[in-house]
Amino acid sequence: MQQAQRLAIVIPAFKKKFLRETLDSLKNQTNKAFSVYIGDDNSPENLWEIIKDFIDELDIIYKKYESNWGAKDLVSHWNRCIDLVKDEDWIWLFSDDDCMNSNCVESFYQFIKKNPDKDLIHFNVKVIDSSSKEIMAYRALNNFPSNMTGSEFFKAKILHKIHSYVIEYVFKRQLIDSYGKFINFDLAWCSDDATWINFAQSTGISTIEGVYVRWRLSDINISSIKSDSKIVIRKLEAKLNYFIWIKSLFKTFPIDNLSIIKWFYLEIIGNQSLSIFYKIRVSFKYTKKLFGYRYAFLANLYILQKEVRIAIGSFLNYL
Repeated sequence: MQQAQRLAIVIPAFKKKFLRETLDSLKNQTNKAFSVYIGDDNSPENLWEIIKDFIDELDIIYKKYESNWGAKDLVSHWNRCIDLVKDEDWIWLFSDDDCMNSNCVESFYQFIKKNPDKDLIHFNVKVIDSSSKEIMAYRALNNFPSNMTGSEFFKAKILHKIHSYVIEYVFKRQLIDSYGKFINFDLAWCSDDATWINFAQSTGISTIEGVYVRWRLSDINISSIKSDSKIVIRKLEAKLNYFIWIKSLFKTFPIDNLSIIKWFYLEIIGNQSLSIFYKIRVSFKYTKKLFGYRYAFLANLYILQKEVRIAIGSFLNYL
């Protein structure tokens, strides 16, 4: 008789603010055929104070690391938490501040029973705020088609037709053996997208409809940080390195170059928090890698033209 497949839910943990709500959502699952691996990233907060209240209700494996990796290399922390997994067949990388519907695990098992050939499973997402209330403005972009290839996923994200986070994917452990663990970009920015595209080379991305996970947009996650210019620059360069990775994977972009260039100009040239010197340097560097020298020179001429117009406009307004 074939052994039943088993699920590992992996939580790289650092913050305690919403951790109890996260663990409550796991405790309330209608199917508890899963283990919970919690990797404490040497948090200054006492996470065990909350976790211990769930050890009789959940199969929890807890490890407090002696060093904090997340502040400098978040993806490496994700990967070492994944290394905690023992013999489970499926891995779900979750978080310490998000939660899931009570029937997510049950729906997952029903889905893989009907679709044994699928190995990258996706749930649709509802975005919530610090009070756990749904932010309705995000709803329209959070429903995926039932099946997507990696290239379709990339194209849909660039065209702003979908949002994707990290907590709504469950993947077969064998994918790590085939493609490696999470791809590392600075601040983990685009690391999840690149990894899902990498894993999708096998059987694509399959979405379970009608069941949701809840991703939290709050003042304590990096997605909400927009005012820190150093973070803005790091996130931008991470995304540009992600584009280079995409081109190397597919040998060409799975979307027309004009759409990529349009994104490039809006993000770099349209960002008033970036200096003209940074814009010229980063524009030349990445445009050359993505499209060649010709586009790199044209991009810098375009930047200079734009900046001169802005400067003249500001001077005339001053007069």
